[in-house]
Amino acid sequence: MLGSIAKWACNGVGLLGWDFHMKRIVLCSALALALSAGGAAAKTKTTVITLDGFCDTFSITSDGTNVGMSSTQENCDPGIGSGYVGRVKGHGKVADMGSILNGDPSSHWVIGVQYPLTTGGTFYFGFTTDGINIGNDILTGTYTVQGTAAKGPRGTKSATSMFKKQ
Repeated sequence: MLGSIAKWACNGVGLLGWDFHMKRIVLCSALALALSAGGAAAKTKTTVITLDGFCDTFSITSDGTNVGMSSTQENCDPGIGSGYVGRVKGHGKVADMGSILNGDPSSHWVIGVQYPLTTGGTFYFGFTTDGINIGNDILTGTYTVQGTAAKGPRGTKSATSMFKKQ
């Protein structure tokens, strides 16, 4: 079967050896990938959101498929994350990001925000400390796009402070 695939990939060129066929397959694959990604570069947009009732402010950058998150606020969940935009059962279309917050690599957070980003959209937090036991939807709420919190005054505590050991 591999021989017929290699022969097909090389347009029926005869006995040039397996190395030649594999190099040609890899080259064709790389060209196809480059052409599919290089035609029209996806435009990215950065939006700042605040979690209603908390001090957390996140800059979220997305091209509609991939998403990145950062927060540089001292004492209020500074961190980075990345993920994808897609549908999540029970949440609809979200930007779902795996994140490291507060410089603590021993806790991995998942932050999901309703997408597209609009004031009053919902967010959820999940986390794991061992990669096996996962706490999903341990905190949910709403967020506000680029401004003060839509639902009451902005909080003084971080979202993750709800889960810190005392």
